[in-house]
Amino acid sequence: MRSKARIIAVFSVILGLWVVSGCYYDSTEYLYPAQATTCDTTNITYSGTINPIIIDKCNSCHSIAGPLGNTTTEGYSNLKKLADNGKLYGSVSHSKGYVAMPNDGSNLSACQILYIKLWVNAGAPNN
Repeated sequence: MRSKARIIAVFSVILGLWVVSGCYYDSTEYLYPAQATTCDTTNITYSGTINPIIIDKCNSCHSIAGPLGNTTTEGYSNLKKLADNGKLYGSVSHSKGYVAMPNDGSNLSACQILYIKLWVNAGAPNN
């Protein structure tokens, strides 16, 4: 009789673990994440593409009023200098030999980094 009770107890525990581990509720978004949006590189401009990124991610620390590290990203002429000497792309892409930016806060997305790379490679036009 004791053996039967032990078997029932073990079976109950196993059944309980199976039920608990087999029943979970994850959101559809978690189980099936949406495909990443495409990175449209057909019309990259300073005013429409690059400057909004710089305003959002860089200018709070590298403004004309308070340029950390003696680096100013505010305004086209300042950014053009950084684009031409390689510091802009080197920093945002975390390339070896450059100070990785942004220092505090979230990194730029792969798409934003690509936009900057393509803009710099095009000669960093003021468009």
